Amino acid sequence: KKDQLNAKNKKLRIAIVWEGYEAGGVDSYLSYLLNSWPVSDDITIFYNKENLGITRLKSLIKIKNIDFVKIPTTIMFFDGKSTLSLVCKYINHLFIPIFFICSIFKYRRIFKKYKFQVLVAQNGGYPGSYGVVSSIFGAHLAKIKMKSLVIHHRANNPILGHKIFRSIIERKLSSILSSVIAISNATKKTILSSTNIFKLNPSNIIVIENGVEVHKKEKDYSVERDNYKIGIIGRLDPHKGHDDFIIALSMLNKSLLKKIKVDFIGGYKEDDFLRISALIKEYSLEQVVTIRGYVEKNTIDIICELDLVAMVTKDFEGFGLTIAEALFANVPVLATRVGIVPELFHENDPLIVDPEDIVAISSAIEDFITREDKLEFISKYTKNKLSLYNSVNMASRYRSHLIGTQDY
Repeated sequence: KKDQLNAKNKKLRIAIVWEGYEAGGVDSYLSYLLNSWPVSDDITIFYNKENLGITRLKSLIKIKNIDFVKIPTTIMFFDGKSTLSLVCKYINHLFIPIFFICSIFKYRRIFKKYKFQVLVAQNGGYPGSYGVVSSIFGAHLAKIKMKSLVIHHRANNPILGHKIFRSIIERKLSSILSSVIAISNATKKTILSSTNIFKLNPSNIIVIENGVEVHKKEKDYSVERDNYKIGIIGRLDPHKGHDDFIIALSMLNKSLLKKIKVDFIGGYKEDDFLRISALIKEYSLEQVVTIRGYVEKNTIDIICELDLVAMVTKDFEGFGLTIAEALFANVPVLATRVGIVPELFHENDPLIVDPEDIVAISSAIEDFITREDKLEFISKYTKNKLSLYNSVNMASRYRSHLIGTQDY
C-alpha cells in the first residue's frame, strides 16, 4: 500500500503528442482531461504547426504546469480536393514508410532531450496521423517506459498498398506499447476488427470514456415560451447528417416550423457550406435554419442558449462530447445510435433514432416541440449513467492507468 501511495503522489514527466489539422473534439477532450488532472505532473504537449486546434486548447487550459512545444511536420496531410493536392496525396502515400522512419528519429531526438517517463499519443482515427504513431517508436528508442496510444474515432482497414506496412508496424506496436486507450466501446470494437494491435492480448486495449467538466450552469425551462431553439454543434462534414436534419425539418407541419429556429454551429469547408445552403434553399427553410459557422464562445454557454441539441451522425462517432456536455447542462439531446449513444441512452428513448432515419428524426423533433415538459426527455436511466462521463472521473482513471503498470 505504501508503494502504491508513493507512485500515486510521485510527480511524472508526461509527453502528449498531438499532430492534427482541424479544430474539433480533441482540443475539447484535452482541455477537460488536463484541467481535471489530479496531480501537478510536468506535462508537455508537442504539436505540429498546421494544428488549428492548438490555439483553442491554449485558451481553454486553466492550469500552469503545461508547456506547449511546436515541432516540424515530417508527414504532411493533403486533402486531395484539388488536382495538385491529389497528386501530392498519392506521392505522400508512396513515401510514407520513409517519412515514418524520419519521424521516428525526430521524436527520439526530442524525447532524449526532455527525459520523459510517459508518452500519451493522441490519434483521431487509426492510423490517422502516422506522425503520432511514429512518436511511439521514437519514445521506445528514447527508453520512455509508459507509452499509450489514444484513439478518438474509429480504426480503419489498410488502404491500397499499405497492408504490409501496417502489418509490420502493428506487430511492433503490440510489443512496445503499454496500452491502447479507446474513448468508447464502439471505438474499441473497430480496433479489434480492423487492426492487429494486441491481437493476442486484447486486454491491453482499454476503454476510458471521455468526460466533461460539470458546470453549475444549467438550462432553465421554467419560463414559458412560444418558440424553441435547436442546434447541431459540429463541422458541416457530410457524415454529420445536417442534410438529413434539413429534410426531416421539411416534413414538419408549417405551424410547428414556426415554433423553432435551428442553428448549425461549427466550422466548415466552402463546398460543404454551399451544399447545405443549397439544401436549405431547396426546402424553403431560410427563415428556420441559420448556418452560424464557428462561434468564439464557451461550448457550455452555446448549449445553454439552446433548447435541444441534435447529433444526427450518419455512420460512426467515436464518442460525441457535445452529448455529455448538453446532458450535464440539463439540455435534452436528439441523437442517432452511434458512438456512446447506445451506452448512455435507453433503447426506447423517444429522441434516439437510427442513423439516416429521416422520418424518425422528424417525428422526434415534433415530439420535442409538442411535449409540454421538456425535461422528460432526460430519463433517470441516462442521469444514472452520467457520472461516468465526468472529467474528474476521466482524469483520475487516466492517471491511475498510467502509473498502474510501471515502476517509475
